Amino acid sequence: MRVPPRAIGAGIEAASIGARTGIFRRRMDDPGLDVDITADYVITNALAGAQDFLTHEVVARHLGGRRALAALAAIVEHAVAMGLLEHPEIWRSLAFLAKVRPAGDVLTVHVDLYGTEATVTAPVAAGSKDLWTTGFDLAVAVIEDVGRGGPGKVPEIVEAWTFTFGPRLRGLRPVSFGVGWTT
Repeated sequence: MRVPPRAIGAGIEAASIGARTGIFRRRMDDPGLDVDITADYVITNALAGAQDFLTHEVVARHLGGRRALAALAAIVEHAVAMGLLEHPEIWRSLAFLAKVRPAGDVLTVHVDLYGTEATVTAPVAAGSKDLWTTGFDLAVAVIEDVGRGGPGKVPEIVEAWTFTFGPRLRGLRPVSFGVGWTT
């Protein structure tokens, strides 16, 4: 299946939002350590392989069966158990979109409050509407659950989209952004 540009854009957006929350280093956890947020975006997007959405053929697969969704939750649990900071090759396994049914789970969501956008990590009340998030954010949810004394529960996944990447697209050329930056 060829993925429409809009879906690819959504995947890139999801990877970038989710990846930047996946550093797991926060100022409150590391007193005196000044985290360079700008560098976090670049590093985590590279670890997640977000650039492949633009440079490779992409195949999207919709998952809806109980067994497939349980396997996806197991991938999240495995990634957290392996230690994402010690094993950066695991990040790629979290590059998926998932619709979750929150039940008091701590989730990271992108919000718009009075014209100001932010990423907020907070408990989501049981009975809230299902919401779309990323595998990266589910890993954060597991870590947050453990931090609150819980078992490290993955929020209930009710639907998901996974991506596989084919060959690199032909004819790609570097793009200039001015001030000497090139990609």
